[in-house]
Amino acid sequence: MGPAALVATHRVPILELVERVVVLKEGQLVMDAPKAQALNADRMQSHRREWKNENQSA
Repeated sequence: MGPAALVATHRVPILELVERVVVLKEGQLVMDAPKAQALNADRMQSHRREWKNENQSA
C-alpha cells in the first residue's frame, strides 16, 4: 500500500481526486464507499445538483 492522504471538503469537484468517500453528518458516519458508488448515491446527487446550481449562477 502506498502513501495516503485525508482530504476534508464540501467541494464536490475535489472528489475527482480521491479513491474513496467518507461522509459524516453531525459527527456520525453515514457513508464509506468507493468514489463511483458514493457519487451515484442519492444523497450525493443532491449535493452535486446544489454545487452545479451555485457555480452556474456565479
